[in-house]
Amino acid sequence: MSGVPHEGGPPTTTLGGPFKVPVGTGHATQEEISNWVKKELESGWQSKGYDYNDEKLDNEWHRLWMFCLVSIPVIFVTFYCYLPNRTMRDWAIREAYLVLAEREAAGVEPISRDLVD
Repeated sequence: MSGVPHEGGPPTTTLGGPFKVPVGTGHATQEEISNWVKKELESGWQSKGYDYNDEKLDNEWHRLWMFCLVSIPVIFVTFYCYLPNRTMRDWAIREAYLVLAEREAAGVEPISRDLVD
């Protein structure tokens, strides 16, 4: 197989189309990039994908979705982080240490022999 891979034969990907023939031989020059940016800025409003005809409606939908996707999860995660410990594991360990200290101060065995078989 010799020759140029993008000429003739099947496409290089399953998509084919624009991926079959490479674009240009190098990167765009700074002047081409500047002209493209200038053209994009002059064209005005560009839709965010919610409504292609009404800029105000497009911006409102964008703000609503960003609020729902960013702010609401942050509120729920913050709420979840500050919930009390429902397993009571910390309380049980602390209580066990207090009972052990109380029994040692009273001169009693830490665990009664009658409790353990």
